[in-house]
Amino acid sequence: MGKNDYQKSYSRQMETIVVVISAIYSFTELALGYMNSWNQWGLLAVLCSLLVTWIFYFGKYHAYEVRAYVVSGLSQVGIFVYAVEIGDFYSVISVFISLCILLGMYGIPKAMLFPTINYTMILGYYIFIDKSLVWGSYSSDIGMLTRIFQGYLVLFAVFYLVYRYKVTQDSMLEMIDALKKSEREKDDFLANVSHEIRTPINTICGISEIMLKEDIPQEVQDDIVSIQSAGRNLMSVVGDILDYSELQEGNFELVEENYYVSSTVYDIINMTMAKKSEKPIELIVNCDSSMPSMLTGDEQKIRRVIMNLVNNAIEFTSEGCVCIDFRHRMEEYGINLIITVKDTGIGMSKESIEKLFRKFSQADMGRTRKKGGVGLGLAIAQALVNKMGGFITVSSELGKGSEFRVVIPQKIYDEKPIADIPSKTLINAAVYVNMEQFSMPRIRDEYKENIRRMVTEIGVKCRVCRNLQELKRWEEREAYTQVFITLVEYMEDPAFFDSLSMRTRVYMIIDSFNASKVQNKLISKIYKPFFVLSILAAIKNDFVNADELTYEDEEHQLYAPDVNILVIDDNRMNIRVVEGLLKEYGVNVSYALSGQEGINMLDSQQYDLVLLDHMMPEMDGVETLHNIRKKKSAYFKEIPILALTANAIAGTRELLIKEGFDDFLAKPVENSVLQRALKRHIPKEKQSVRTETVVKEESQSQVAESSDMTQAVAEKTDVFAIGDLDIEKGILYCGNKDNYIEILKSHRDSASDNRDQIQGLYEKEDWKNYTIVVHGIKSSMMSIGAVTLSEMAKALELAGKASDFEYIKKEHDAMLTEYDRVMKLLEESEYLGKKQADEGVCTKPAIAEEELSKRLEAMENAMYDLDSALMEQLLKEFFDYSYFGKDLEKELQPVCKKVEMLDLMSAYDSLVKLIDKMKKS
Repeated sequence: MGKNDYQKSYSRQMETIVVVISAIYSFTELALGYMNSWNQWGLLAVLCSLLVTWIFYFGKYHAYEVRAYVVSGLSQVGIFVYAVEIGDFYSVISVFISLCILLGMYGIPKAMLFPTINYTMILGYYIFIDKSLVWGSYSSDIGMLTRIFQGYLVLFAVFYLVYRYKVTQDSMLEMIDALKKSEREKDDFLANVSHEIRTPINTICGISEIMLKEDIPQEVQDDIVSIQSAGRNLMSVVGDILDYSELQEGNFELVEENYYVSSTVYDIINMTMAKKSEKPIELIVNCDSSMPSMLTGDEQKIRRVIMNLVNNAIEFTSEGCVCIDFRHRMEEYGINLIITVKDTGIGMSKESIEKLFRKFSQADMGRTRKKGGVGLGLAIAQALVNKMGGFITVSSELGKGSEFRVVIPQKIYDEKPIADIPSKTLINAAVYVNMEQFSMPRIRDEYKENIRRMVTEIGVKCRVCRNLQELKRWEEREAYTQVFITLVEYMEDPAFFDSLSMRTRVYMIIDSFNASKVQNKLISKIYKPFFVLSILAAIKNDFVNADELTYEDEEHQLYAPDVNILVIDDNRMNIRVVEGLLKEYGVNVSYALSGQEGINMLDSQQYDLVLLDHMMPEMDGVETLHNIRKKKSAYFKEIPILALTANAIAGTRELLIKEGFDDFLAKPVENSVLQRALKRHIPKEKQSVRTETVVKEESQSQVAESSDMTQAVAEKTDVFAIGDLDIEKGILYCGNKDNYIEILKSHRDSASDNRDQIQGLYEKEDWKNYTIVVHGIKSSMMSIGAVTLSEMAKALELAGKASDFEYIKKEHDAMLTEYDRVMKLLEESEYLGKKQADEGVCTKPAIAEEELSKRLEAMENAMYDLDSALMEQLLKEFFDYSYFGKDLEKELQPVCKKVEMLDLMSAYDSLVKLIDKMKKS
């Protein structure tokens, strides 16, 4: 509630009190007058003033102050009539004082003018008309003057108190308004923080994920995992701060969508393993195999709640285990999703539990300092769960661990269980896990319960052996289809298990870092944490007929080689990250660096999906979307267009969906979120599935190529310097040195055009597009380490958003000067090489004007014939020549790209313009 809202509410309350008490007084006076036979004119005047007061009050006519003046004036009628009829001045004073105090509740000092005038009129009536106040003896005169003075003194006291109250109230409301403004500024700041921090984190996490898919040395992989983990931790902190802001404002919005439970479980496990890192604790996962495979709800918020609880458990558990249990209970509306997170950590006392879900609070405030964090996770988790109609319970014992239980209502989209084996009679499994390998009894108990549940839920024949001798005895009597062990059991008798693996399938449950200790390729590995889905996925691979098993697992990734996706983003680094994420789905990716270029590409080629950046210069994402949808063809109205944005605060999704986007992806884009979006929006007939096995085999076929690339990058990691650019920051943002150098060259080569664009917008005073362009400069300059220039552009961007055009006019030239200085550094850098125009004439022979005209005519004919192959061939013939000292092979690359995209008319038009531009230059 703002200042005005608060003031209106308070004023209405005071007005109600005054009107009600005045009405009671008027009715009392009317009754008294009727019983004492007062003059009818007086009673009629009191009744009329009462009716007018009600009309103004209930009708809310005019402003509050006007109504206060009307009621203050009309109320004097009753007092005056009472004074005339009662005939006793001293009796009137007490009633008059009561009415003055009542009118003071309006809080309007000027309203006290009416009782002052009325008091003077009453006094004059008694002195000059009624003549009941006469001068007599000295003592009686002093008493009369004292009474008269008391009336004026009360009027003055009430006026002064109302005046001081008014001043204090205005000051307080201004302070509240300032606090509200400060709160809004904080929200704006957090929105900017979200955009500014998420963009580089998008690069860090995205490129890290891309690199981890390559076959690279283990040492490099470990370093990349550390970088990715740090990026995700930073994103978690940013997310906590933003969620807290939304929590304060009550802006949490639920976004319901259909989601695979198995995907959510796998995502949580992967994030938990990354968080656990090298901590010597066991992660134990239980999952109800009968749970419906697809639910409807806000999956991202559910995942956020669980990860908050899991992260909390891992942080405060130094030994033992963390257990995550996924269960469900059927209800009329669907199911209650029940997630339990248990740990063997430090635990909490009862007093600590009471303050656990407070904001900026932890059970032990010292833990925040030791472990890090801002103490918001559990408060946010509780707010999210409450918003979804669920609840969180916690039980804990100091020194023995904690247990958090979350219950969230969810609708069922697909009742098919997440894991089911119709032909259960085909399976006869054996499990041998020596529980003595775990020193803590709690771990042994949890694993025993885990195995018991899996055997019971799957419903297959399975024998659990207590020792190796028991396994050997039973193995002699009956044939097993699968045998499950761990590394400890294998090391008891490697020869036996090697022999066993030749006649039955042996699965080893093992930590990933111990995988190299077992060289027998016949023994399959299941990496911890093992649970019902990973076990069933392993069993599934043993069947020749894959239809025998139905299982929705994360290994079945979307594969769509016939799908064409267009990415429209003005930031090349963002495009590179998205391209890398889409690569594993086999889709064909094209990109455009502006909204108009994207529209042109949509005109020339059919795409199945568009990923469109929200904030771009010239034509932003929303304008681009509207321009696409306005086109007449049904293709432009039906093609799915997904928004990409780093501004992932509350309300952004709803705003973009309202504008016409089909979906929303927040940067950095999570792989699982991207895959679900692709499954929702690309044509079903173009979707297929490939397993993780196929992906790995393809990766292995590229080992040599990847190794060569890794070696090449490793050889180029020497330190270099370009002026005062922050090289390390630039390489971090760009992924590696080679990418960094290429991006620097791109900035250098396009410096003149970029400068002209900025200056042109400034001269036109097109502040909207000017703000968008300096926003791009801010981001791109920070990505190459030009920190000072980035900060100057940021200040101009903020000024543009605040419509502070005077600041822009004052600081624009300074920013351009700094831009020129940075570009000059790039021009003169020996690490980037020189542009050919600076080095002199190209060594290739110059094409004659006559020959050029012939080739242009041939290109034009090929264009009208829609012969893209001939146009491509004619373009390549240009590559052997130069024109006015410029290498045509380099200059005509944008034209080649358009020909490849079958945008033939635009390609020919661009060719003619390029030739004309080279002539003029």
